[in-house]
Amino acid sequence: MLLSAVDAAAQVEEPQKEDGKTWSFSYLGHLGFQPGVKVGLEMPLMGKPSCALPEDMRTWIIRPQASIFTNPGDDQNLLINVETGIRKPISGKNAYRIISFGLGYLTQSKLQFFSVNLGNGQTDNKQRVSYHSLLPTLNYEYGWATHRKVSWFSKLSLGRRLFGSNEDTMLLFVELGIKLKLKKN
Repeated sequence: MLLSAVDAAAQVEEPQKEDGKTWSFSYLGHLGFQPGVKVGLEMPLMGKPSCALPEDMRTWIIRPQASIFTNPGDDQNLLINVETGIRKPISGKNAYRIISFGLGYLTQSKLQFFSVNLGNGQTDNKQRVSYHSLLPTLNYEYGWATHRKVSWFSKLSLGRRLFGSNEDTMLLFVELGIKLKLKKN
């Protein structure tokens, strides 16, 4: 009987600890329809990093991110940014919301002109020009967990290009994605 108890105790796995880091992968659309992708890493700054946060537990987070999006046939964009904000669980639901501020570097490669061969209809001599600007953003994210390590989210971001050689414009981004929690080894 003692040997069977030792054998049963040896089969019980020790729960793996979470380190609070979460990878996010999402569809990013400038104005919702210029397609792109975004990859980010969310890390807690203060507060207890846990899936089952108490109702009043807020967590400060920081998120480095990289994304690309395009307006097919016109421009290609690369955005590297960092967001910081507060994550708050929604009481009575397995959901959360995040309000954050971001600061990023946006580079845009815009098609300036090209020539068309009238004999065969092919385009050649494509000339592009690059624009660089600073992009501060205000972000709102709503997410819900479908599993302990997996959650889905939707996000709206509003930003304004600053200090660029291109036009000074407001930008609206829509994101839909998934977050995956990491485990400590």
